[in-house]
Order: sequence, then structure tokens, then C-alpha cells
Amino acid sequence: MRAKEESFSTPSTEFIKLKILAEEGYVKINTDGAARGNPGLAACGRVLRNSQGLWLRGYAIRLGRCTAFRAELWGIWHGLKEAWNAGYKHVIIESDSLVAITGLTKGGATVREVRLLSRIRTWIQKDWEVRIYHKYKEENACADWMTNYLLDHTDLANQIFFEEPPGGIHLLYLADLASVGRDRIVRSPKSLRKSYLERKINLSVVTLVFYIKVEISKRQQSSPEFQAINPFKKLPAIVDGRFKLFESHAILIYLASAFPGVADHWYPADISRRAKIHSVLDWHHLNLHRGAATFVLNTVLAPILGLPLNRQAAVEAENILISSLSKIENIWLKGNGRYLLGGLQLSIVDLSLVCEIMQLELLDKKDFWMQLLDKKDRDRILGPHKKVQQWIESTRNATRPHFDEVHNVLYKLKMKFSMQQTNQEDGGMDARSV
Repeated sequence: MRAKEESFSTPSTEFIKLKILAEEGYVKINTDGAARGNPGLAACGRVLRNSQGLWLRGYAIRLGRCTAFRAELWGIWHGLKEAWNAGYKHVIIESDSLVAITGLTKGGATVREVRLLSRIRTWIQKDWEVRIYHKYKEENACADWMTNYLLDHTDLANQIFFEEPPGGIHLLYLADLASVGRDRIVRSPKSLRKSYLERKINLSVVTLVFYIKVEISKRQQSSPEFQAINPFKKLPAIVDGRFKLFESHAILIYLASAFPGVADHWYPADISRRAKIHSVLDWHHLNLHRGAATFVLNTVLAPILGLPLNRQAAVEAENILISSLSKIENIWLKGNGRYLLGGLQLSIVDLSLVCEIMQLELLDKKDFWMQLLDKKDRDRILGPHKKVQQWIESTRNATRPHFDEVHNVLYKLKMKFSMQQTNQEDGGMDARSV
């Protein structure tokens, strides 16, 4: 009797939710093997992570010529060997090869593979706890990358080792840490088609940031630990693996360039557009930044930081600031684009200049410390520059909620200043009533 044929639909999308974290005290090892041909030149790779999903190390090794099945088994074998030699006692092995996992648990392999399977079982039966699970390829992307990276680069050594995630794997690794799901293309029976959750995930928007709070008011930027990152004792600064970098524009350029999933409009590949961005960033340092930072320092921040006020510096800085806003209005925002340089989409230059101007949020009140200038507030300075105000609002709307999160410290300071002003005014009224 002929078996009933199931009617299959066109490929649909199954959403795979990643689970990178392991139980506390366990080390997770994702393994992979591949062959260019079956048999063909082969390699296997593995990625070790702790229970929080953080990178411990990654490896890949050439295997000569063998089948893809055998390469997958060698990946598991090398993973177990590495874990045992490192002294781990609680290990989770994950492989995307269902054939390999089935061979380990149920047998059914050729004589040659039986020998390798037996060697793997010998490792498993040692004095430790080992769990082995099958995972989809989409859940095993980092180990897959390691294997294929070695196969693609025939000029590399027969074995490669990474103490930290290599540059090309960053996006996959960060997506794993953030537990961002991935689409898996499947060919499912029409009767089951509706049971699959179809969802698209754009990995280019995945961002994972670990940060340490540095309190300038406590001079923490002068600590030996921070000076090891930035010897000039200034913020911002970043650490990416062993790489350390300071200066905001350099950081923006690095972040936009180091991760392949970052959209092109932030820092375009086109050299002429990049040159235009650099021209505005260079102008910014000697003009807008010089005016805004010096003005805010000598009207609001100096008393908080315990620094002396410089009346003349504040007056000169205000003139530079107003002149800079006028240039932004008439030069950089010239045209029909919403953003600087006539852009229809944001770039890093918009982020840099808008953040500089956002310091003026602190001036949305009369200065109650020294009355350096009459009615020195945000509206008076920004009021004449309608295009600038519109551009700031467009940038804010395009980057929400992140824009508000980043500038939350300014809003808190502003509230603190307002409360101090109210208390001072109330105290003055009480004194006068007496």
C-alpha cells in the first residue's frame, strides 16, 4: 500500500526563541562541525560560555578530509575534552546535529563513527555531570561562525583560539546575550502551517551595553582604574574587549564601524558623505562645543563643581554659542532634509550636535546664583532659530525612548536646580517678612 503523501506548503517561518543562559554553576559549550563536500575538507568549532552567557573562549580546528557527520562528532569530542581539561564539573553541550545526538543516544552509525562515538561516551562517563542537547542551527550561530570562519580562511593556522569574541561574531554574540530570537525557514505541512509563529527580527537593531557609573562630582574619573581607560580623566570612554577608546566622536565612529549590522545612514560607507560628516564634527569642536560647554559651565555648573565663575568667559561663550546656532540654521540645515547636511535620515553628526545643545535644558530658568546676565534662559538663546528647534525635535522623536533615557540626567539636574531656587526664594521672603 502506498503511503499517503502529506501536502506541504511553501517554506514558512518558525520563530526560534534563544535561551543562552545556563543553570548557575554550569558551563555551556556550543559545538559545530562542517565539511566542504561529503566527504570534504572539514573543521569543527566550539564556543564556551559561563552560566550568564558570557564568553569564556572560542576555538576552531581543521580536521582534514571527512564527512559532515564525523565533523559534528569531533566538535562534541573537542568540546568535552576542553571542558574536562579546564576543570569544569557541570557542563552542557549543545549541537545542531540531530544525527550526531541520535548517534550518541541510540547508536546506528558506521563502524568508523562507532569508534568515535565510543570515545565521546568515555568522556561523558568521567566523574562529572554532562548534559547534551540538540539545538537548531539558528540557536548555534556562534559555533557555526567559528567553524566556517576557519574553512573560509585557508591561510590561517590549523587551529585558532579566541579569548574574546572576534570582530565578525560581535552581532551574533550580542544577540545571543540579549536573547533575541531568530527566524528559521521550515517546510511544514499545510495542516500545521498556522501553528508556526511567523515573526521577523532585525538583528541590526540589537544593542547590548554594559556600563559603569562614573560620578564626576566625586572625581571618580581621576581614579587609577579610570585613568587606565582614559589618562586625560575625561568622559566619555569605552572598553570593547581589550580595546579602550575615548573622545566622543571617535567612539561614535568606532561603534558605527565595528558592528556590521549598524545601518549605513549612521556613518555612510560613501567616502564623500563621510568626509562631509567629518567636516561638521571638526567644526563642532571649535565652535558649538566651545560655546555651549563654556557657557553652561560659567552659568550653572561651576558652583556645583566647586569651581570659580568667570563672568567674561560666560559672555564670550554666549556670543560663540549664538553664532554657532546661526551657522547650523543657515548652513548645516540648509535644504529640505530634516537633519544636518540635508539628510533624510539621522547620522552620528546629528547625535553629537544635538546632545551638545541639550545642555541648554539646564538654562530653562533664571540664574539665581550670580545674575551674570539678564534673562539668560533657553528660550532666549534658541528662540530665533526655528530650524534648529525643529531639527532637535525630529532627532528626539526618531531616537525615542533612548533619547529621553540618555538625557534623563539633565532633566533631574534641572528639577534639582528648580527646587533649590524655590527654597532660596522662600528663604528670602521669610527673611523680608521678619
